[in-house]
Amino acid sequence: MITTEKVTFMQFHGKNFKNYIPTLLTGIFVLLIWELTVRIFSISEWLLPGPVSIFLALYQQRGILLSHSLRTLLESIAGMGLSTTAGLLLGGLIFHFKILKKTFYPFLVISQTVPIVILVPLLVIWLGYGVTPKLVIVILACFFPVAVNTVDGLAA
Repeated sequence: MITTEKVTFMQFHGKNFKNYIPTLLTGIFVLLIWELTVRIFSISEWLLPGPVSIFLALYQQRGILLSHSLRTLLESIAGMGLSTTAGLLLGGLIFHFKILKKTFYPFLVISQTVPIVILVPLLVIWLGYGVTPKLVIVILACFFPVAVNTVDGLAA
């Protein structure tokens, strides 16, 4: 039976929302202690800005942050799309051709042990500051897990 009765957010999520109250209060408490510590001990803003200073700076710079966030989102989506497509294709090929599994699969698994953070400075040196190093970073972060999990998923 379908009802047309409106259900509010609190009515629908009320039971679950009560579970988050301790976490919410703890977060507020930590922010309060942080702000008080910065003010009481006169900690320089360049060393440790307080939450109020951070929120004010975020508000004042919201325009530039929004424009850069949108660009970052688009670059992330492009990199994820490329890495997912390539990872699914390579994973499918590796699964279907046993010789590829014997030759490439170990390298795919081993490559996941290298932290991407280590490669970032090298990629910036090699590729510059444009979009390319950002796309390569996203592709490196996403391609190998997609390829390995595609092989494992097809084998299951």
